[in-house]
Amino acid sequence: MTLATGKRPCPHCGKEVSTRAKQCKHCFQFLAPTPQPFSAVPTEDERPTTLETELHASSLTSTIVNVSGAELTAFGPHAMKRYRDAYQIAHALNEQGQGIKVFAWVIASLIAFVGLVIAVAAAKQAELAAGAAILFAVIAAAITWSIIYGYGVRIAAEGQHLLASIDVAVHTSPFMSELEKAQAMKFL
Repeated sequence: MTLATGKRPCPHCGKEVSTRAKQCKHCFQFLAPTPQPFSAVPTEDERPTTLETELHASSLTSTIVNVSGAELTAFGPHAMKRYRDAYQIAHALNEQGQGIKVFAWVIASLIAFVGLVIAVAAAKQAELAAGAAILFAVIAAAITWSIIYGYGVRIAAEGQHLLASIDVAVHTSPFMSELEKAQAMKFL
């Protein structure tokens, strides 16, 4: 094993691999971990990448003070945009569900009205036909209303469920300060 170069031979194929490798890049066999001697200076393989350095430097708990003096996290603006988009979709789903429920009432009323008009026209010919027309219209309106209204309830409920999920995600987000969480949830 050559500690200075950070290489060691693979016990399966004998070719050189990194001392930090978990799998041989030549024979693809898994390797036992190599005990690393303590070193105050990290080797080239142990040095963090640029992204790791940036993440560590601007850690999740680091804060920035904005013009108004409020603390903001480094990742807050990105998280706020993502949550704002999610809130828009959830509100749109809820509104769509509410609209479908209103549409159900309109269609059921229209069916009942047409049935009433037919019943009035049929009443001139036979009373039994008028009663049957009203009964048919009421049943058709009720079935149509229940199907469309139920669909609207499902869509609105999905929107409400999404809103609740986003509220939990915002509330527990380590990427946002309390001020950003309140802004994202539209409390401020």
